[in-house]
Amino acid sequence: MTQYLFICLLMVANLAFSQVDMGYAMTAGRGGVATTFNYNYEALGINPANLGWEKNNTLSLGAMRYGISIQSEALSLGKLWKVLLKPSDEFSESEKEIFKELFVTKNGLNLITNTHWISGSFQLDKIGGIAVELSDKKLAHIGLNNNFSDIIFSGSESYVFQDLALMAQNISDVFSETRVGYTHYRFLNISYGRELLSIKSKGKKSLKLYAGIGLKRIWGLGLLEYNTIDGEFTMVSSFSDNYDINYGTLNQLDPSSLSGLFDATGKGYGLDFGLSLFVGNTIKVGMSIIDFGSIKWDEMLYEGKDTTLQFPDATVFTGINSFDLTSSSQQLFSESSVFVFAPSEYYKSKLPAKTRMGVGVNISKRIEIGADLIIPLNRKNANLQKVYFATGAEINLFGTFRLSTGFGGNKTYGYSIPLGISMGFFRITEFQFGTNDLFTLLGQNQNPNLSMAFAALKFNLF
Repeated sequence: MTQYLFICLLMVANLAFSQVDMGYAMTAGRGGVATTFNYNYEALGINPANLGWEKNNTLSLGAMRYGISIQSEALSLGKLWKVLLKPSDEFSESEKEIFKELFVTKNGLNLITNTHWISGSFQLDKIGGIAVELSDKKLAHIGLNNNFSDIIFSGSESYVFQDLALMAQNISDVFSETRVGYTHYRFLNISYGRELLSIKSKGKKSLKLYAGIGLKRIWGLGLLEYNTIDGEFTMVSSFSDNYDINYGTLNQLDPSSLSGLFDATGKGYGLDFGLSLFVGNTIKVGMSIIDFGSIKWDEMLYEGKDTTLQFPDATVFTGINSFDLTSSSQQLFSESSVFVFAPSEYYKSKLPAKTRMGVGVNISKRIEIGADLIIPLNRKNANLQKVYFATGAEINLFGTFRLSTGFGGNKTYGYSIPLGISMGFFRITEFQFGTNDLFTLLGQNQNPNLSMAFAALKFNLF
């Protein structure tokens, strides 16, 4: 678990495309186009109104579906694979020098993972559709200034500690225009959608309007936020005992005192709202607001102070030497660190809320095309940083074999060509694989976005 946290702590020691495809394989294969495409339980987190569509299966079940996307302006494709597969490998001195330069960017690294443990949906025409899902989400975003990057990789040898003028300034000034965010939460999503009204023309339904709502119960498992953008200063940390954080001499809070489900250090709620409109059997239009809510962190919470920098203990603050969090976490939180942390009562973090708008057109019985526009509603560190646009298509080659592709992106993450494959077996089960950036998987090295989503246990029973 800790290897993903350290990805966002590379410098201190949300997300790219899975923020728009939610880790659904065929959605990833359409570049994130989903607002008027997804149904059954895959409407969860996309547009709950789609649960009321007539095309939903009576009963659909899924388990152990996973999606990951990691994008970086700083790391090459080879380094991204190393982050994921060999987090304990130590950096060479030459690598640390390179990292110091590369991570001085607004988008040094973005990460999101979606783990859907179990999902299910049930639908009847007269009552609508209901879906339930238990999932984990992890989001990270990194953007550093020169001073922050040098300290994290050089440790006590950083030039910052030799500059008395910098040492006399507050942390918010020394590390201005720096943003680091990591959030890990588990949630239970219960959503409902149904037809609201229909207008008939010549005996046929020519217009059908659907509406839906979703409620998420959220358990916060890990939080790190550091933000000095636009004069703001935020530095907070809250992690469950599952992360095995080494707080060194700062360990004033007892992780064994955690109680309740999943040993969560934060709790909260989120809401989803959605509408979808059918114009005949050809055109669909949809709109949704997703992840409107917050998490209140009030356990194992430490808050950083906006003080002047401390001179670190050279034997402890050696700089980051690998992608392994557990070996370096003491450098962040101990009394010999450059940062001053103290226990705090509570901190409220917003969910990465966004608006989705989409349109879809059935070209034929086998081909559907569409487009989505996704707009972030807050500047949450792990949220999308820019408006995202995608176009996509899905082709049913024959009954049990489908392909999806498209084009999508924004200025932050670049633009990409996705690909998705779905193979059905015995008319009730499917295997799916999707990527939002086919070129990265084929070896693209500049601004790579390593994006993959899998679904192996998916059953449409009725």
